[in-house]
Amino acid sequence: MNEDTQNRLAERLGQLLAESPLDNATKEAILERLDEMTEAELFELYDMLKKERKHVANIASQIQMMNSEQEKDWQEVAQNQKTAADNLVKKYVRETEDLKKLEELNETVG
Repeated sequence: MNEDTQNRLAERLGQLLAESPLDNATKEAILERLDEMTEAELFELYDMLKKERKHVANIASQIQMMNSEQEKDWQEVAQNQKTAADNLVKKYVRETEDLKKLEELNETVG
């Protein structure tokens, strides 16, 4: 591997490791061992970190989609609750008006 390729690979590995959800101790262990790794191991590590990054991005996307759906569902629940409360208030108002009319009728008859 030429020096330019080696430098680009090292830079990219550093970026991918920085973004990785791996704990810091594991990252440090990998960084300490980089000089001992063969070219094939370096490229394998690079491929694994790229796959991990893609997997994490997919999970984040799924979580975001679930949150959006959940928000939509909660808005629907809130609207249903508001409608139910409005209906109860309307029913109570009607019943109150009916009672008032009965009282007025009783006063005129009574």
